Amino acid sequence: MGKHNGKSRSTGGTKVGAALTRRHKGGGGGGNFADRHTTDMAGGMQSILERNDLDELMAMAELADRDFTAERYQPVVVSTSAHTALAAEQSAAKRTEAEQRNAHKLHIPRRPEWDASTTPEQLDAQEKASFLDWRRQLAHLEEEEGLLLTPFERNLEVWRQLWRVLERSDIVVQVVDARDPLTYFSQDLVAFSHELHPTKNSFILLNKADLLPEAVRAAWADYFDSRGIKYGFWSAYVASEAQARAKHDANAYGSGSAAAEDVVKYFYELLGIKQQQQQGSSSRTKVLTVEELLDRFEELALEAVEAAEDDDPRRAD
Repeated sequence: MGKHNGKSRSTGGTKVGAALTRRHKGGGGGGNFADRHTTDMAGGMQSILERNDLDELMAMAELADRDFTAERYQPVVVSTSAHTALAAEQSAAKRTEAEQRNAHKLHIPRRPEWDASTTPEQLDAQEKASFLDWRRQLAHLEEEEGLLLTPFERNLEVWRQLWRVLERSDIVVQVVDARDPLTYFSQDLVAFSHELHPTKNSFILLNKADLLPEAVRAAWADYFDSRGIKYGFWSAYVASEAQARAKHDANAYGSGSAAAEDVVKYFYELLGIKQQQQQGSSSRTKVLTVEELLDRFEELALEAVEAAEDDDPRRAD
């Protein structure tokens, strides 16, 4: 069981990712990326947000391709309280000033440029060196500027996965909490995706939209429209629960699979509105069904590919 706004909920039902995969396979799509280095590694995809001092030292040494030999009777004491002491001494005003002054340095690490002549070994070394520079820059901000950084991803393999996904995708979707979307929305991720492909579409998916009254959804729609940001309202809980209830009915009647019309019926019931009322509401504030969301994704992906240059490899996929 999961939690939805503090209440237990079922975790079964339709997964958008799985639905997209089924559509993708059924449509015969799937580009050929054999000519693109991806530096795929076996394992190592565990997210690492924090490390102790020794593990951090060894990880940085590995990125720098260096070895350390321990010598007895020559202890080195490393203090871990420097940034805490600095933070305690600095006033809130000074910390705010430092944050604003260095905001442009707090960005997603970029993958080094590469082309068909770059060997996998060269790219692996370049990625490690670039990531090490990024980590050192963050360490400098903590030590010299006194910034306190929230936990961030320290595993290069996780960032490599993001780089691969961004390079291969036609649309980048950020799933955020509709109750406070700007806390989770990354403008730098949008900028990064446009650096890779200027025509790549970005989309913000406001989950838990069933918890917002329509007036609040309209206010957020105005905000994103005014900034040219594509968006959609969604509720993973409602979509999943509707699928589960329709499947329960199907099993009870021995039909085996949930009927699409039953899924839609329960979807609107769970939203607490009539189907005709939802269909007649503004498309800007409508909470999308699974099929509507998938249609929107495919529309944006096709739009991005059609707008790409003739030599863009995505047009051949």
